[in-house]
Amino acid sequence: MIKVLTVIGNACTDLLASVDEGFLVENHIRKYFCTHLQSAEDLAILKSKMGHFQPIMGGAGANVAHVMSALGHTSHFISKIAADPEGVAFKTHMELNGVACRFPPPAPAVFGSPQVPTLITPDGERSFVSFVGVARSFCFADYDMNLLQKTDYLYLDGYCFSSPHTADGFIKAAEIVRARNGHVIFNVGDISIYESNQDKVQSLLKICDGLICNKAEAEVFFGQCQTTQDYAEKMMSQFLFGAITDGQNGSIVFNHDQSVHIPAIPISPSDLVDTNGAGDHFAAGFIYGLINQYALKDCGELGALCAADCLTHIGARPMGGHGSLKHLAERFKK
Repeated sequence: MIKVLTVIGNACTDLLASVDEGFLVENHIRKYFCTHLQSAEDLAILKSKMGHFQPIMGGAGANVAHVMSALGHTSHFISKIAADPEGVAFKTHMELNGVACRFPPPAPAVFGSPQVPTLITPDGERSFVSFVGVARSFCFADYDMNLLQKTDYLYLDGYCFSSPHTADGFIKAAEIVRARNGHVIFNVGDISIYESNQDKVQSLLKICDGLICNKAEAEVFFGQCQTTQDYAEKMMSQFLFGAITDGQNGSIVFNHDQSVHIPAIPISPSDLVDTNGAGDHFAAGFIYGLINQYALKDCGELGALCAADCLTHIGARPMGGHGSLKHLAERFKK
C-alpha cells in the first residue's frame, strides 16, 4: 500500500535577487539566516532596494512536497493563502507539479500571501528575509482533518512558527498521525525559529519520531559537541530516524540504532548556481527512501543526489513536475 505523505508548511513565494555583501550589511540582514519583516510596508521598501528579482515558488515544506512529487510519490500539502496574485500563483504551481493542495478558502487579499526575498551573494550562499502575511493566522482549524487521519508520514515545517498558533496545531496534528502509528518528522528550518520558540519547539520534539537538521541547528538543540557523529548519537537517543547535514562534509543519516555517513556529491564551482533549497531536496530524498523501504545508505545517497541536483540551478524547487526526478530514485530499486 502506498504511504500517504502530508506536509504542513507556509505557501511562500521566493523573490530571488543577486546582491553583494554590502547590501546585507546596509539592510541589517544576517547572512545565512532568516530576517523577519513585520509589515507589508517593510517588504515594499526592501523590494524597491533589491532591483531586479525573480519570483519563484518556494517555502521549505512546499519544496519538500514538490521534490517528493518529482521523485514520483504523491504528496499532499496543507497551507493557507490569501486571495492575491501570489497565493493564486502558488496553488496553481503546486497542482501543476503534482502536489495535492489542501487549503482552506483563501483569506482576503489585504492579508497577503507569504513572500521571502532570497538574497544570493557572489559565493552562492543565500540569506532570507521573511514576510509571512496570512501565515501569521495559520492554525489547526485550517488543517484538513480527513487527510491527517489517513497520513502515514507527516512533515512539519518549522517556518510555520511565524504563527503563534503553530505549536498547538502541530502537536494536535502529530497526535492524530501518531494515534494511527504514523510517523512525524520535524525540520526547524532556521536557528532563529528555535531561538524565538524554544519551549514550544521542545514540546513538539517530544512527540516527533523523526528530526532533520543541519549541524548548526543540532548545536542549538543539543549543546556543543566535538563531532557530527556525536550530534547524531544524541539525536539517535531521542528519535527513531533522522539526518544531520554538514554541507560539503556530507551528512549522517540514522534509522533505529543504525547510522551511516553519506559523503556530499562534489559540485564544481562552475556548476554551483544556488544553494537555496538544497537542504529541502536532501530531506525529501531521504524521506522518499524511508517510505519506500530503501536501505539506510541508499536513503542518504538519494538525499545527496537530490541536493546536488538542486545546487545546479536557480530556485529551491525541481526543474520539472511529477516524476521528473524519478530517475534518481530508480537507481536504488532492487
